[in-house]
Amino acid sequence: MDRRVLIDGQQRVTTVYLLLAALLRQIKSGAIEARKDTLPEFIRYEYLMDRYDESDQKLKLKLVKDDQEALGKIMDEDDHLVEGSNVTENYRYFLERISQTDLSADQLKDAVESLEVIDIMLESDDDAQLIFESLNSTGLSLSEGDKIRNYVLMNLPEDLQNRYYEQYWNIIEANTDYEVSSFIRDYIAAKTRKTPIISRVYPSFRSYAKAFKTDSRWLIFYGIPCITAESSDWDEPIRG
Repeated sequence: MDRRVLIDGQQRVTTVYLLLAALLRQIKSGAIEARKDTLPEFIRYEYLMDRYDESDQKLKLKLVKDDQEALGKIMDEDDHLVEGSNVTENYRYFLERISQTDLSADQLKDAVESLEVIDIMLESDDDAQLIFESLNSTGLSLSEGDKIRNYVLMNLPEDLQNRYYEQYWNIIEANTDYEVSSFIRDYIAAKTRKTPIISRVYPSFRSYAKAFKTDSRWLIFYGIPCITAESSDWDEPIRG
């Protein structure tokens, strides 16, 4: 399966994916009528899962670690979904709305297929982070923590993104109760004796990282206290 990293539009893609997952479930439960008997299989393997991939990566959408667990439960049709997850809540919302609609499953599928998507492919020498910041400047604002995560991880190879996210960033999120923006704001204030306003934490971190004269990945994952792993876990070339 061809794999691509989305740098903008993740929320919209996830929303459509959950809508189709809920539609598939409601067809199977009989809550909505499908005129074509082949529609459930078409939705499952055209949009949601790779028919031939037997690994944990068989889903055609990969979210961050905690959300991916919730999505996996949904697609496995597990009765015990991940409570407290926005993925689960939005999936349940679609289940309810689909059960109330007068449309057929075929009409809903056709409506999804009528959506227009702008697909911009980046070359290997394009600066993904710079393009992301430009695109996101006109959309729904991300948290400052989200922007810092993208700044640190985005231009890494996929395997390193996954490794550093799971071993370091996800632990930071858990240890700060997902208040990463406030935590890094306090860290910058402690280090620089200047407290940025919460909406300027990302540019303050970026300036501090550049002034620190080291790899920003080292700064966030090893220079910030409390967080992650023994120094022996860190790749020597990343130390800057």
